[in-house]
Amino acid sequence: MILYQSSRRPFAQVVYRRTRSTSIAVRLLHRDTNNSDHKIHTLLLCRHGNSIWNGGEVGTFERFTGWTNIPLSDRGRLEAAIAAKHIVSSKYRIGASFTSALHRAQETADICLSEIIDHYGSANDYISSIRQHTDFRLNERHYGALQGLEKEKAGKGLCGYDSACVTSWRRHWNGIPPFLDETDARRLQETETWSRVCGGAENVPRGESLEMVAQNRISPFLRGVLFPTMREIQKDTREHDAVAGLVIAHKNSLRALIGIMCRTEKDNEAMEVLESMKIPTGLPLVLQFYFDEKGQCQVVCDNELSEDQIPHRKIPLCSLAVLSDHVNQTDHMIVRAQGSQM
Repeated sequence: MILYQSSRRPFAQVVYRRTRSTSIAVRLLHRDTNNSDHKIHTLLLCRHGNSIWNGGEVGTFERFTGWTNIPLSDRGRLEAAIAAKHIVSSKYRIGASFTSALHRAQETADICLSEIIDHYGSANDYISSIRQHTDFRLNERHYGALQGLEKEKAGKGLCGYDSACVTSWRRHWNGIPPFLDETDARRLQETETWSRVCGGAENVPRGESLEMVAQNRISPFLRGVLFPTMREIQKDTREHDAVAGLVIAHKNSLRALIGIMCRTEKDNEAMEVLESMKIPTGLPLVLQFYFDEKGQCQVVCDNELSEDQIPHRKIPLCSLAVLSDHVNQTDHMIVRAQGSQM
């Protein structure tokens, strides 16, 4: 599984190695800063399970999905169940869940939370205390006129668009794909489906860059929903409990969220890593943060995580499997640079 890759830097691949999991888990679960007011908040970021347009099964092809409502594949449903097992094994208690309004994310969340309920028992008070949020602002980036096209063919210039342009639209923070025409059948169907959810047809995108997703949707979502909710669940949590917010969304809405929280626009190298980042389906990633004296979000990197366990010093993500004993008591996934490809 590739977490990120770059034409300038080696790509990072999830591999296994032996590590002292217990001490790392305890440090991350209960870490605090010198200032008692700066409580550490934990997010588990999970891309939905493999869908039938992700090309992960025989007879399927990877397509630009965007806001098209596509169901999970059988593989994706299994990935959602495995993600739940990683969460249970890590000992994090889910205090809130945040899910996009697209079916593949909703289905992933349903399976994941059902598995957690099965583990703890439906009568457990913890399950009923989970604050569940569904928000269209976590929807995948809208790929405009590319939606529905096979990525491989489009990348080779076989769909009417220059291959270099397609690559730029896909990967660059500011790359905007061609907008859907207002008379396009896909556009007409989307406005009918999403207008009421989004508060009007004018709020249903016709195409977006990552920057547009970050500024127009993710940033207001963080300020208005996620950050206040994380503060609330922290107040209701006992001192030594490990509580987390579970975000089940999409590759590009998660990249936009990471870009906002990690302020990658202020660091060219970090932005390059973010632009080339590939988030595997169904693999929860850990991102920790606190609020400073000005109420600004500041991400945290644990000192015991090595450079090969995170994509970049400004992007302190690590796989939840590093903290989980689900794979094995001592074998855990990490991120390691290994070769170079595009």
